Amino acid sequence: MASSKLHITERGKREGRNVPLVLVHGYPFEGSAWEQQLSGLGDEMWVVAPDMPGFGKSVAPMPPTTAHVDQYAKAVADWAKDEGITQLVLAGHSMGGYVAFAFARKYPEMLHSLILVATRPGADNEAGREGRYKTAGAVEERGAVAAAEAMLPKLFAPEAYEKKKELVERVRAMMLRQSEEGIVAALYAMASRPDSTHYLSEIEVPTLIITGAQDAIIPAGEAPNMQAHIKGSHAVAIPNTGHMLMLEDPEGFNEALRQFLGVNS
Repeated sequence: MASSKLHITERGKREGRNVPLVLVHGYPFEGSAWEQQLSGLGDEMWVVAPDMPGFGKSVAPMPPTTAHVDQYAKAVADWAKDEGITQLVLAGHSMGGYVAFAFARKYPEMLHSLILVATRPGADNEAGREGRYKTAGAVEERGAVAAAEAMLPKLFAPEAYEKKKELVERVRAMMLRQSEEGIVAALYAMASRPDSTHYLSEIEVPTLIITGAQDAIIPAGEAPNMQAHIKGSHAVAIPNTGHMLMLEDPEGFNEALRQFLGVNS
């Protein structure tokens, strides 16, 4: 990786708080995917939303085809160490969940608690990997629009996709401004990620599993398996939301985080 330095957006910085809530975005997004959490929770806790390598304003891995989720987890850990942070609450959405699993494996001593958002522990099967490589080739030919066209209709609950046009367009614009290098690197990183299922029983920190009840990309049905394997974990499904649940129903999503973290609104 060319650099572990991440571009960071944060609210409620420090102010006596030593354990930040670090929000790791999914593919192909950036830290601003958490805009409703930054604004909605920033008065109550220290909220940090990094741009993962190659997304937003963070430098892409070089070369992209060797990218791995462990590199992304290391970038988060390096940022924390540079800031003198010894523990953090880590929330990962979709691809960010794969990063969170890697972080939990590699840096368990730094993990205060874990929030898994619309994600799954399993690795890609052969067809899934080939699909990612095919998308990577399309992005190299046509740019970010190839990724956006493939994903956009599946990102939201049907009602949200039809009625929340402004939100859909904001998410489309977010995808379109990502670099080809960052998107391709993320596709290779996801394709090569290990199966984390066997590791779930080793997670010993408080864990929240939060899903969109109408998620068409990673169905809410993934949650019971994770909950069964992670001791003491809690699962919440946000009604009438899809894969972008933190933007589709930010009030419901933020309240689930408040309850899990013991924060009064």
